[in-house]
Amino acid sequence: MPTHPIKCPDCGDSAGYWQVQCRCGHFLGFPNRREADGERAELEKRHSAALTDSQRRGLEPLLAKLEALADQSWPVIAMSFAACDDIMRSGKYRNYDQRIASGERDPASAQDHSDRKMVGARLFPMYITTFTTPPCHPTAVDFQATARLRYDGT
Repeated sequence: MPTHPIKCPDCGDSAGYWQVQCRCGHFLGFPNRREADGERAELEKRHSAALTDSQRRGLEPLLAKLEALADQSWPVIAMSFAACDDIMRSGKYRNYDQRIASGERDPASAQDHSDRKMVGARLFPMYITTFTTPPCHPTAVDFQATARLRYDGT
């Protein structure tokens, strides 16, 4: 992820790579989304090469099954009950975005910030679309989860 400031297309001011809105109020887009848009052409090229290779090798049905499985997958986090309790109990946990918004901390390095935003978007997709759509600001999010215990208690 680039660490240099971006230029607001509305007013021309510079904004930090982590900023979602310019001081003038113009929505700049989410940093991870801006970065992903820049990678789209390369990813499409790699996907096309994989499809061509699978056709050449007679593995097209397997690739289709793999893509179908990937479309149905969900991320999973394995953690202790105590760690889960810290995150889920109201008021005990302030997430990365909340701490940045309050001025409690500065954004991490460009790569770490990008990684955190990507993981957050994957784990809490409704937070991104519901709570941070312009002109809203990500000040709070209610974490809700469905816990599933295995027979061995993990």
